[in-house]
Amino acid sequence: MPRFHFNRFALMFAVGFTLQGCGDTDTQTSSSVGAFVSSGSYTATLSSAQASMSQKITYTMPSVNGTVVNATAVVLVPKGTAPTGGWPVIAWAHGTTGVADTCAPSLTSDLAGYDAVVATLLNAGYMVVAPDYEGLGVAGLHPYLNLASEGRSLVYAVVAAKKAVPTASTQWMAMGHSQGGHAALGAAQYAAEATGMTYRGTVAFAPASNLATALSSAQQQVLQLSQAGQTQQAIGLLTQNMGFTALVTAGLRQNTTINYSDVFETRSAPLAVLAESVCLPALGQSMAQDIGAFVQQNLSIPSNYPALRSSYASVPAIASFLTMNEPAQVKLSAPVLLLQGAADTTVPQGLTDLLNQTLLSKGSSVTYQTFASADHTGVVSAGLASGVAFAQQRFAAAQ
Repeated sequence: MPRFHFNRFALMFAVGFTLQGCGDTDTQTSSSVGAFVSSGSYTATLSSAQASMSQKITYTMPSVNGTVVNATAVVLVPKGTAPTGGWPVIAWAHGTTGVADTCAPSLTSDLAGYDAVVATLLNAGYMVVAPDYEGLGVAGLHPYLNLASEGRSLVYAVVAAKKAVPTASTQWMAMGHSQGGHAALGAAQYAAEATGMTYRGTVAFAPASNLATALSSAQQQVLQLSQAGQTQQAIGLLTQNMGFTALVTAGLRQNTTINYSDVFETRSAPLAVLAESVCLPALGQSMAQDIGAFVQQNLSIPSNYPALRSSYASVPAIASFLTMNEPAQVKLSAPVLLLQGAADTTVPQGLTDLLNQTLLSKGSSVTYQTFASADHTGVVSAGLASGVAFAQQRFAAAQ
């Protein structure tokens, strides 16, 4: 059997994502949601140089546990004089980094790889609020792909940022990539909770959606690739599928009694536990190494690796998760721009096609744009000009 390059598999798993630095912050929590708790300095390599103010704020938000918790976000204000009515606000939602405390974008100098995007938004005249999400950068685990948690992370970060920045407008939008696209759609659903603010629209780059279909389709693709002898591709896709499921399971342990052994086979469960302590791509690298070792030692194919239990989707916590966290299940109050790469293998175009159909069926206003050669990472650079133009249109409509 050939020897495999495990780092390559880890990189395939982590397409579009960035390994995060270390650190942890926590402060006493206010009893009211959307409260501005504190602020401190933050410097990003590119975007902070384009800002008149670059800070990390701590604010309060409702938790998946039904309590009020602290969360953190980076707030950047453009240089120059604010327009009449204040700087329009864009809440930027990042892609998957992990669920551990150390996986917060605010603990990096490049906002989890999205520094250039944020710099572009600042130069276009928008104040940017970039939340870490509930559980990232503070005590506890992040409830991964929990629509309400992600959406409210954006909503209450914007509410707190408006209190901290007098020149901020009451007009705001959400924009995000991958997990962040899912979060931006969540923000659209919960935007009415931002008292005194007016929500103008959503830009979602390759958003996570149709979660049950995505997981089951990936399992079938792993089998097909394995049987076709495409071992490297099969290991990469299996690593990705296991990794996302591990993050979901870890996040669910915040408010359910689920165990890793409910979801994963005996060999893979200890690897899934790593999701609580490491960020990407470290999680993917560990999983890919073990899958590769199994293939070599057993002269087998990747689809035979003991990954997820056959009955994992019927575990009550997983079944409920897959049902409750689908975006766009209600009519959204403001227009949506979907941006998708046709070469995306992390969030395949077919999933976003289905999302577009769901949005339309609920009566939401949606514009859908695809890019023939863009993959999961490339869709951001390919579609950013469209996203900025959409934001300009939506904010102009408020005047």
